[in-house]
Amino acid sequence: MTIEEKNNIDIQTIKEVFAKVEFLKDRWCDLDLDFPDEIMSQVPDFLNWTYSKLGVALRILPEPQLKIISAVYGANETWMNVKSILENNIIDDCLEMDINNITMKRDICPGIVKSIKIEYILNDKNEFLEAQEGTRINLEDKVIESI
Repeated sequence: MTIEEKNNIDIQTIKEVFAKVEFLKDRWCDLDLDFPDEIMSQVPDFLNWTYSKLGVALRILPEPQLKIISAVYGANETWMNVKSILENNIIDDCLEMDINNITMKRDICPGIVKSIKIEYILNDKNEFLEAQEGTRINLEDKVIESI
């Protein structure tokens, strides 16, 4: 697997699947399911195999260098959490995006210019960026441009 291929794997998704497989693996026998005996006997082996492979993947993949700690969008006393929106736009440990009501999915304060406040970690360093609506941000270079 090349570095480029590793970077395209969503580590957070692997962690979520790993946790779900772990849950099922530990509780499979406790579930009251009506499956044929053949399936019931094969599922634990499959879950153990999957759990093992996901664990290996998590050990060999590099941790992301960009992590969003918090992100809010709004104005005055009205703010909404947009952390997941930003996380979904991270590509190869970079976040570059326009800040507006469309990208933030909602106009939380109609008629008022909003801001975004982002607390994040980049290369093990805590950072903070605040930008107004109508700008383009780049967290890697800590750049704010008017659009």
